[in-house]
Amino acid sequence: MEPGSVSQLGLSGELVFRAKFTGELPPNEERYWRGPVFSITDGKKWTQTKNTHFKRFLDKVTFSGKAYRYLLLMEPQTKNWVFALEMPAAYDEPLHENGNHQLLTSGLPGKRAEYTITSYAHYNTGYRAKR
Repeated sequence: MEPGSVSQLGLSGELVFRAKFTGELPPNEERYWRGPVFSITDGKKWTQTKNTHFKRFLDKVTFSGKAYRYLLLMEPQTKNWVFALEMPAAYDEPLHENGNHQLLTSGLPGKRAEYTITSYAHYNTGYRAKR
């Protein structure tokens, strides 16, 4: 991702995904959709880390508050990214989570797909002291 590419995305009228919620919609401030995570930069361009080994050192995520269950309808695309409401807690195959808590599909991203996901807006991914 390079500077200016995000603003170009914002101008696009292309449909990427839709979500149908079971029950209450999350409030606006809790509607953050997690997609690709770019964590490496050369000062001009951002890329995703290729290091997947750190996942085994992550703490187990703890969730609190209201759970939001929804059906995500992904349009065909060239990447295996699946957008999920922050923070995905439950999902079925062919979805899996990487070390950046991003959902990916092992299915065919070039085909329209539906996924049932449960997410929480309140969570902790960090270290918690043992008592």
